[in-house]
Amino acid sequence: MGRWQPLQITMDGQDLHRRLTELAVIGLFAGAAMALFGLPPIDVHGPLHYAGIMDPLCGGTRSVHSLMSADLSTAWRYNPVAFPLVLGAISLLIRHVVGFTAGRWINVRIANRRVFGGVAATLLVALDVNQQLHADLLRSSPDRLSFLGPVILAGIATVVYLLLRRPRVGKVASQVTSD
Repeated sequence: MGRWQPLQITMDGQDLHRRLTELAVIGLFAGAAMALFGLPPIDVHGPLHYAGIMDPLCGGTRSVHSLMSADLSTAWRYNPVAFPLVLGAISLLIRHVVGFTAGRWINVRIANRRVFGGVAATLLVALDVNQQLHADLLRSSPDRLSFLGPVILAGIATVVYLLLRRPRVGKVASQVTSD
C-alpha cells in the first residue's frame, strides 16, 4: 500500500464500526421523519449564523430534508455534505446486513493520519467557502421558537450520546470483581 493512501480497507471477523452504524440508523430515522413531517419548528442555527458567518453545517438540516424528499437540486444548493452523509449512512446499513449474514465485516481504518487530516481539512475548507458564498440562501429569519433551538439541540445531543455510550466490557468486569 502506498504511503499516500489515507484509508485501509480490511475484511475482519468483527464489526469495528458498530457505533457508526447505530448513529447512521438514528440519522436516517431523523431524515425520514423530516421527509414525512417537514422541518423542525425550531431554529437550529449555531450562534455564528446570526453574525452572518456560515459554518460547514449551515443548511444541513434543510439539505437532508430535501434529499430525503428526493429534491436533489435543492439539497445540493443548501449543503452538498448531505449527499455523502446520507449515502454513507445507507452504506453502513448495507455493510451491517452483509456483515451480519456473512460473519465478515468490511472495516475501514485510517492508515495515514497526516494524509487523511490534510484531505479532510481541504474538503472542510472548501465546504466552508461554499457555504459562505451561499450565505444569502442560508440566512433565514428566526422562527417564533428560535430561543428553544439551542436547548433542544443540546437535549438531542445528550440523548444520542447516552444511547451510543456503553461501558467497556473490561471496565464492567473489573468493577464487578473488585466489589
